[in-house]
Amino acid sequence: MFRLRACLLSILFMACLLPAPASAAEGEPLRLYFQAAITIEPDGSLSRLDWANGDKIPAVLRDRLDARARSWAYEPGAVAGGPARTESTLLLTLLAESRDGGLVVRVENAQTGADMAPMMPPGYPHSALRSGDEAAILANLLIDADGTRHFTVAGYQGDKRHRKAFESAVEAMLAETEYQPERVDGHPVPAEFSVPVTFCIGSGWCDDPEWPERATASGGPPATAPGSPSPVGSVARLLTDVRGTTI
Repeated sequence: MFRLRACLLSILFMACLLPAPASAAEGEPLRLYFQAAITIEPDGSLSRLDWANGDKIPAVLRDRLDARARSWAYEPGAVAGGPARTESTLLLTLLAESRDGGLVVRVENAQTGADMAPMMPPGYPHSALRSGDEAAILANLLIDADGTRHFTVAGYQGDKRHRKAFESAVEAMLAETEYQPERVDGHPVPAEFSVPVTFCIGSGWCDDPEWPERATASGGPPATAPGSPSPVGSVARLLTDVRGTTI
């Protein structure tokens, strides 16, 4: 069995959780992941904020997310040294926990960047599957403004005999995966993604390995679900330090 944990939004679970705060165990926060397509105007305001699967987010939470996200300060990309309209993706990690009979939702992390579409699992190399060999790969994908892709391996754990076959399978998968680049003044800019992939046959390898290389510039983890692709860098910037703030 191959296991690739794509970036999953816990929106449906959140919809069930909100009316019944007691369902979240005291002291055990629930981690939730959200993303939105955004357009940042030259003055730093948002003229577009479209949440992925927004119709499935409870209205009370969506209204709060809208208000918070629009109140934050952003820095768009630049053209000829001046700020220009920038299209990007806002990624949020929230923590929801039951406290004093209510539900508190706060921001754990937030970032902007390009967006990668859900990936189809790569084929499991036949020779590795027959021998029961497993591996975990941390891939780096750099995409030029014209769409040219450059694949490198930032980390590898597992069987060495089939390493080349595992890496080739990941590279073939990423060659076909769609993505949404950031755009400045209507023009696409280069994008870079960090992509963890795990090949497993039902053992402990199916757990997501830790990759120190995945730390962001702030020193924390990316604002995407464990085991999912995350953008590396962004032409836009979230200026407000939102970590720890409530929604």
